[in-house]
Amino acid sequence: MKRIAIVLSLLLACVPFSAANTITLTSGFGQMSGTTSSFNPPPSYSFFLSGSGVGFATGSPSDFPFTSGLQNCVECDPRGLVPILADSGIGENSAGQFYNGLIEFSAVSFVSTLARNGMLTVTYKAFANLDFALCTDQSCQTTSELLVWDPSKLWLVTAQFAPDPNAPGSYDFLNASFQAPIVPEPSSMLLVGSGIVVLIGKIRKTRKD
Repeated sequence: MKRIAIVLSLLLACVPFSAANTITLTSGFGQMSGTTSSFNPPPSYSFFLSGSGVGFATGSPSDFPFTSGLQNCVECDPRGLVPILADSGIGENSAGQFYNGLIEFSAVSFVSTLARNGMLTVTYKAFANLDFALCTDQSCQTTSELLVWDPSKLWLVTAQFAPDPNAPGSYDFLNASFQAPIVPEPSSMLLVGSGIVVLIGKIRKTRKD
């Protein structure tokens, strides 16, 4: 986690903040790490989010991990109401800025794979509700920019779980990576490219006629 924090700090230092009141975040990545006991020590996470020339790195706000999420569930069913990560409160980012924020990821689909060594990998496609008000002081009574996530952009979340040695058939959360927006698969890109080629061919044929 220290290495991730250093990388996020360097990225944040390279991106100036905009003077706009409301800024839409359009891309991001993050990492969430847990422990075999889930709460000793508690899991932690960090994200780097960007949009319109703005870079923003988060830490963990106040009430995490005492909420539902990957740290205390296995293979969370996206058909239910359990978010795979939920947190809110006042936090401090890697640049020393305070913010009042909301972070919530809700899966819409998932695929599970079980390795021979017993490791469970769950890959989610998820909607994100990300809302951050940058504060002028630690009390967050006064805020400056408001950073919000573009709700039309899905995230890809890959979570790793290990077998629980004390409870056969159960799993402990290890870590998860977050990436957005989801990049189209090569097959989808090929189909789009093929469609463009066909369209160009039809246009050329029409012009010749």
